Amino acid sequence: MKSTMQKLGTKIVRITALAFLAIGATATVAAAQSWTAHIDWAATNQDGGPSVDCPDQYISNGVPWAIASGRAAAINQALFDAYKQDFNSAFTLVLMTQCHNPGAQQELRDAGEKAVLTYLVSHYQATGPDPNQIIGLVQTALEALALLQ
Repeated sequence: MKSTMQKLGTKIVRITALAFLAIGATATVAAAQSWTAHIDWAATNQDGGPSVDCPDQYISNGVPWAIASGRAAAINQALFDAYKQDFNSAFTLVLMTQCHNPGAQQELRDAGEKAVLTYLVSHYQATGPDPNQIIGLVQTALEALALLQ
């Protein structure tokens, strides 16, 4: 039979283990909330023009039109890219929205492409037509018109 002291010791060990598990779970949730907040902010930030940092990256990443409409437009394109399974481009665009904040970029990198894009597509929906697809169609139409002349 266990003595009262042994039973008390067992209870203390169990309570301590549960406390450590709770602390670990809380830290994990807090870390997840940190990087997801960067996506949430960018997805709703429609400040365009001079408030967009790193316009050269918007141009080099193929979303120059997003400079005028803000980070939300870049996130919208990231969604379209993810739908087309162009995960590298989608992740690059999400990182680009944080070009002014290297700490946020690192948190997103630490979370990883899969986690970031899974969060993105499960919490947001692309709106409107895919601008890059529209641009491609217009370019094709212009080329066809040029051949007719």
